[in-house]
Amino acid sequence: MRHPVGWVLGGGAGLAHFHVGVVWELIYRELFPNCIIAVSAGALVAAKYLENPHDATALEVGAHTKFGRPPFGFNRRMIPHPIDAKSLFENKKLREILEELDMNTICSSDIIFEVVTVDYTNGDICFFDNHSTAPEVFRDAILASTALPGIFKPVPIGTGLFIDGGMRAPLPLSRALYYECESVFAANCFPYQETLSYEEGAAHGWLDVLTRGNHFATVEIIKRELECFEKEHPHIPLVHVRPSHRLLSSPLRWTLGDIIAMTNHGREQMRRALEQ
Repeated sequence: MRHPVGWVLGGGAGLAHFHVGVVWELIYRELFPNCIIAVSAGALVAAKYLENPHDATALEVGAHTKFGRPPFGFNRRMIPHPIDAKSLFENKKLREILEELDMNTICSSDIIFEVVTVDYTNGDICFFDNHSTAPEVFRDAILASTALPGIFKPVPIGTGLFIDGGMRAPLPLSRALYYECESVFAANCFPYQETLSYEEGAAHGWLDVLTRGNHFATVEIIKRELECFEKEHPHIPLVHVRPSHRLLSSPLRWTLGDIIAMTNHGREQMRRALEQ
């Protein structure tokens, strides 16, 4: 079945506040989706959107109130058992936020919403969608899609363990082809050029080093995905936006001021892309 408009929202932890601005601009332009494919933090934005489709204010207020500060805390088991602990952070607060989502509304929506994860046991990419997945299982799938290895522990679903889909598909454009989208609006949170001074790099702690190292691989995967899509499917209109500059020193630390700036930048980047 063909779907006229597809949205693809990539991951990026706190950087995904950029997506809130992107979606705000798409709503303003009445470019509403028939299909959303999202991964990691992009899935959180998509889920919040589907609670109140086409309501940009509700999305923005929800992002500011629920994610005004990082929704996770340090895993205390790291202190006595740093090697055996399952993760650096506990995602209890994030799970509580997801518990507040109206999954019945999300799963009964006419809009297809697909979440991308990775099976931790074998490395396969796995997909869960709101039309064929039970609401409570779909809630777990969204949580699993945010479970960056080492930072958060894998999420059990059925007899499997699942982690952040961005490890293999940080901008899953190919899934828009699977759903036969006739036009695609895609957003990723990573600028291609993110040069640091020597002083900035030398001052980084180990968590900054870890997330920045992961950033390099993520950007290259996204570049290849975009090149493949544009080369093999030139007939499908694609609007792709990304930040013009580094949004945060670390995607795991942000303030309310950062959120406002990222949201505004996402809105502006999509506005510019649509007016070209």
